[in-house]
Formats: sequence, C-alpha cells, structure tokens
Amino acid sequence: MQADIFSDPLLFSRLQTIENYRDKFYLYATTNLLGAAKLSDDELEYFLRQFSLLQISFGGPTKDDYRSMFGVDVFDIVNKQLDRIHLMIQKYKQPPTIHLYFRISDRLKLENSREFANLSKKFIVREVRDSFFSWGGLISQEDLPKGAILLESGAQSMMDDCAAAWATLSVSPDGRVLGCGCVDWKNKHIIGNMHFSKIKEIWQSEDAQRFRRGFSEGNAPDMCRICALYTSANKCFRANMANYKPSNGVYYNYNFAP
Repeated sequence: MQADIFSDPLLFSRLQTIENYRDKFYLYATTNLLGAAKLSDDELEYFLRQFSLLQISFGGPTKDDYRSMFGVDVFDIVNKQLDRIHLMIQKYKQPPTIHLYFRISDRLKLENSREFANLSKKFIVREVRDSFFSWGGLISQEDLPKGAILLESGAQSMMDDCAAAWATLSVSPDGRVLGCGCVDWKNKHIIGNMHFSKIKEIWQSEDAQRFRRGFSEGNAPDMCRICALYTSANKCFRANMANYKPSNGVYYNYNFAP
C-alpha cells in the first residue's frame, strides 16, 4: 500500500483474513513505526506474529537529525516502539525478521553514534542510506537535508524491461491497479480496476502488457526513464529467481543472483 501500514483502518480485519493462508505468503511491510504507538501490546504482538519481515525506516542518530530527515519530532516515540518490539520478539520461538533501514544525511555521525551501536545489537541493519531516489520526479535536491544526495537515474537508455512491473501487481485503496506500485504514487499509469475485472484478467490485459514492455518496445513512461529504482528484468529473473515463489521472500533481494 502506498502509505504506512499502520494508517490502514482495516489493518486487523485484513490480517485476520490472511491468517488462514499464512503458509502461502511471505508477508512483509515497510513502516516508519510511528503508528505502532496507537496499538496495545496485545495488538502489536498479534501484528508481529503475522509477518515474516518488518522493514523499519529510521532517522537519527539524534532528535534533530530525525526531524531534519523526516520533518516531524517523533524520535522518542519511534524509539519506544523499537524497544517494545525488541522485548516482544525475544519471546517468540519463530520471531519475525526485523530490518532497520537508516535514512540519514551524515553517515559518519550515525555510524559513530551510541544510538546506532545499540540498535545494531537488537536488530539487523539492512541499509544506511544518505542518497535518495526522486520517486518519479516528486523529490528534488532542495527537498533533502544538507548532506543528503539525490540519485541520478541510469534508465534513460535501457532496453531491458524493468523487473518491478513483471514481479508485482499493486492495487490502490480505490480498486485501481497500477502498472508500477513502487513509484507511481500519483496513479498516472492505471492498467485496470478490481471493481470491474478479475486480477488475472488485469495482469493479462493489453494495458498491463504494454506497460510491462515499455522499455523493450521503446515507449517507457518518463516516470520510468528517470527512476533510480530501475532493475533489469532479464538480470533479476535469472538463476535464483527462476524458481521464485511468493513464500520465498522479498523478490528484489534476488536481483543480483549470478
């Protein structure tokens, strides 16, 4: 979903529905974790038990650094949620995997901080990022704090189709289906509507196929041409991805299989 998962008013009814099919899915989400503060301990524990992976975006290492990156003063609240989660997963026989993704503007300051050392002991630090995508042109260098870098895209001249459109199908809350759920936050490229068509029909539709073949047929949208998240489908789907199943994990972790 193109918002933080804790903002979904139907979150727990969705989790209860999918609980009967948990063995068929690798369930994961990315969150800034702020919304977890409104959950009781029982609710948060139930939420965690349904997931295989929770990816947490975190600023830091200080209140000021967090506010500079995220624009809100919630450093202490998010830290408290991290402490709650750490205590809970220590009790589980099969705890969900927790990955921390640091979003910062001063890598050296973060990596030399006490906050980073403490969190690294509790969770897996998957990424420390001080360079950022434009998200289809929505973000400019002026939007980033001092020290952070806006990434340039290398997709302008690519002929291989992008893996994202071949690996995923993204449905907006209103039922519209997006050709790319990674970047198309303004719903510019719609390939179908769940209110009028079955999901298989949408996936096989001419609109969907045209969007997926945008690079190879030379008509990729401008949004795709400037995207720094571009990954070659030919490279992504060879070797390890050849026998990929939905329960195997996050597809983009297989991008660089030999």
